[in-house]
Amino acid sequence: MRFSTCLLLALLCGSLLSAPLSIPAADFYAAPSADPATGTGTIESPLPLATALSATSPVHAGDKLWLRGGTYSGFFTSWLTGTAAAPIIVRAYPGEQPVIDSGATPTKTTLSIKGGYAHFWGLEIMNSDPTRINPVGGSNPPNERGEGLYVVAPGTKIINCIVHDCAVGIGMWSLAPDSEAYGNIIFNNGWEGPDRGHGHGIYSQNKTGTKLLSDNISFNNFADGIQAYGSDAAYLDNFTITGNVLFNCAALTASNFSGKNLLVGGGRIANNLQVLNNYTYHVRSGQENNLGYIAGISNGVVKNNYFVGHTALELVNFQGTMTNNLLYGGLVGFSAASKPGNQYYSSSSRPTTPKVVVRRNKYDPKRGFAVVYNWNRVNFVSLDIKQIVQLNKPFTVRDAQNPRGPVEASGIFRGQPVYVPMGLTDVIQPIGGSPRAAVHTDREFGVFLIEQVQ
Repeated sequence: MRFSTCLLLALLCGSLLSAPLSIPAADFYAAPSADPATGTGTIESPLPLATALSATSPVHAGDKLWLRGGTYSGFFTSWLTGTAAAPIIVRAYPGEQPVIDSGATPTKTTLSIKGGYAHFWGLEIMNSDPTRINPVGGSNPPNERGEGLYVVAPGTKIINCIVHDCAVGIGMWSLAPDSEAYGNIIFNNGWEGPDRGHGHGIYSQNKTGTKLLSDNISFNNFADGIQAYGSDAAYLDNFTITGNVLFNCAALTASNFSGKNLLVGGGRIANNLQVLNNYTYHVRSGQENNLGYIAGISNGVVKNNYFVGHTALELVNFQGTMTNNLLYGGLVGFSAASKPGNQYYSSSSRPTTPKVVVRRNKYDPKRGFAVVYNWNRVNFVSLDIKQIVQLNKPFTVRDAQNPRGPVEASGIFRGQPVYVPMGLTDVIQPIGGSPRAAVHTDREFGVFLIEQVQ
């Protein structure tokens, strides 16, 4: 009996020792002023950002890394690795704005993400180098401006960040399957070459898993707003591109480059593309949206979009369904008769019914945006903000083209429509300037950031 009891205890102890331990999630902190010699990661003794993101970081799956406000100068690589069930969250500390700026090392990527299942939330990513003209042509010249975010890790999410004045804003590549760029404000990225403007808001490829590009606002880049492109050796499969606002891309270049607000296509057929509920706008000659580009698209779904531009849409070898879209501008590669079930307008028959869309942020339900097609060009437009702001709560409305600028509307929400001006002119200029100054869209089109402030 004694032997059996001892054996049972030994077996039980062995099974307990071999079982995985559940370690509670922890909060860590990083700050620009952190002391690398003494920082432990507490709020009183924060880590330097390079240490917090390193392969030897104390931050593990399920933990949160809070970035205190201020400027983190230099270029950084994140090796933080969570799991699909327990991602690591790297987030702006509440009420503060952390800025990561690679301006002192302008050819380096500001933030490279090489560890999987980490979410980067509410950060400002930028490059303050004032040089915006490169004397060498091509997409990869010597001394190329540094990329904003370079994502090559699975399960990465870039959430509600501000990304500006880099080469490419967000580069999200095939080594980052099942990744997402959501709710980001992306502008003034790129540079001027002797051949054309270069640099996109989002540049992406995908082979396995899915890639979600959703609810981003991308505008005034030197080249495209969102580009999913590659050679015949690159893959462009399983993209869902939804809820984005893309406007005035390639507006900063002096060349006649045919920039695209949205481009999907390359040397290999893009499979299983979904383009849903996106809103584009461009009035400069030569600008367009392009689906298919070179090789074409297989099993595509294009639905509920607003395609507005000199060329509203070009289709290349498009195989799939296209319904309930509004297209205002020229058509290339197809005719209205060949794609029924959509609304078509030209310069001689422009839309007359205004369109206001309000989208709530899925990660932060107290914020969102409104996109306005003010076809009748009135001075003020009303927004219904009840899906974002609760009754009797304070709110602010800002112009997305000047997100650091003044509040355009505010108060306590009483359930009534909120009126915003459509004749705004202030817009953030690119650091170092550009051959063409950034110009605010006229009263025909606007985008507004809505937030419940408590």
